[in-house]
Amino acid sequence: MRWGAGDGVEGWSPRIVTTGLGFTPSSGPSPPLSAFFVIPPISIALRADGFGENPFFHCLVAEIIPAPGESQGKEACSYPPCFSSQKPHSSLSFSGSLVVGYGLYYFIYSTWTGRNVYLEDIYVMPQYRGQGIGTKIIKKVAEVALNKGCSQFRLAVLDWNKKAVNLYKFLGAQDLTESEGWLSFRFEGEAMRELAGR
Repeated sequence: MRWGAGDGVEGWSPRIVTTGLGFTPSSGPSPPLSAFFVIPPISIALRADGFGENPFFHCLVAEIIPAPGESQGKEACSYPPCFSSQKPHSSLSFSGSLVVGYGLYYFIYSTWTGRNVYLEDIYVMPQYRGQGIGTKIIKKVAEVALNKGCSQFRLAVLDWNKKAVNLYKFLGAQDLTESEGWLSFRFEGEAMRELAGR
């Protein structure tokens, strides 16, 4: 087995995905808010929204590429599969590489700071954590943001996820709840329909 850009984690580099994916990362013990779960209506929307003509989001994947002549085989498919209502799915991409993590991001705009990038979801399979994969995905999103003229890179994390909070702070992120008092809100479902008068 080898990583995308050479042997070992040090040579690994995330790649930007521009076509539909044929994989479903497992939810693991603490399910991420992952857009890749195979729930038919979400799956169809995911493909259209991320890989259609005018994508709403962009995606980076961390994958282990098999060495020439090597197959990922059953072992690659056995990490607890995520099941849809009809059939199990593995973490294999169409190319046969093992997808072990991803970062889903999109661009937003601030009237104060202009172009921003928002990392909506980042996930690394539990058995591949602690190897720098998440950090490399975050660094790649920062690189994309700078290349697109963004002044800020934003993300949110649940307060119980102390490992992620500590990683983001270690990498230089500001905790906006602590430093500026920002609270996060959302409208959904009935509340959103009521606002829209529907």
